[in-house]
Amino acid sequence: MREGDCVYLKQPFQPHPTTSITFQQGIVAAIVIDESTDVVTDVLVQLYDPDQNTVYTDEQGGKVLYCFSWDELEPT
Repeated sequence: MREGDCVYLKQPFQPHPTTSITFQQGIVAAIVIDESTDVVTDVLVQLYDPDQNTVYTDEQGGKVLYCFSWDELEPT
């Protein structure tokens, strides 16, 4: 898994609790590594809708990053 890769979310993710929109895919924006152990601690992901070929944006139009652990994602 590298930056720019499309990944599957193992569990559907709902970015906002008041909507019924859920996502199953994302695009890796960054991988966070603990420098003292060289272990991946987190993966920052932009939520992706493959049907519309769009990245999720918030109410103000900003592209939001969400933090997942490595084991919550799998490569497409």
